[in-house]
Amino acid sequence: MCSKARSSANCRGEHPKTPEGIRAYLGSGLIKGIGPQLADAIVRRFGADALHVLEHDPERLTEIPGITERKLADIQASYAESRALRDLMSLLGPFQVTPATAVKVYEFFGPTCVEILRSRPYELCRISGFGFKRVDAIIRKTDKRLDTPDRIQGALTYALQEAGTQQGHPYLPRTELLQAAMQLLNSTVPQPKLHLHTEQVEAVLQDAILHGDLVANEDAI
Repeated sequence: MCSKARSSANCRGEHPKTPEGIRAYLGSGLIKGIGPQLADAIVRRFGADALHVLEHDPERLTEIPGITERKLADIQASYAESRALRDLMSLLGPFQVTPATAVKVYEFFGPTCVEILRSRPYELCRISGFGFKRVDAIIRKTDKRLDTPDRIQGALTYALQEAGTQQGHPYLPRTELLQAAMQLLNSTVPQPKLHLHTEQVEAVLQDAILHGDLVANEDAI
């Protein structure tokens, strides 16, 4: 979705650390067999160590009424599958997303979602609810560069998506697309001397077309 030049979100997956965060994670539906009530019981029994117990000493979960050996096996299997989602939720922490939104992102990008978003965070612009300006503001807290191909293609992609929402078709004439992307890229940059130029955006657009990320049909992109 974005060009081959990469920027980094500089974020690694971690467990939730507070009892409240652990309760929310366990009860979010990401781990089959654990609902809100059972999540509350686990946290009341093990506190902030609940995830450590689940990962390193899972047999202790049978101390919780209702967790049989069979149910424990199901929980362990589901927990292993949820690790990518856990890391994704940590990666998306600055965006303050809900577990349901994290699942939506996971379903869109698949099991390699964490690797994709660590290397190309503007890919989030493809997901409904992650507007370019929201994504850009958070990424620029750790990556001050304004002219990365990843950022530029994020603006191009989002401009096309907005056209699809507002006009009913996901294409724009090349000139309109460039103008829309330039507005997104420069509107939050107060210093005119730092503004991107049309030639820079045009170069990324051409590269995206060359690699099949975007499609040109005569003047329509």
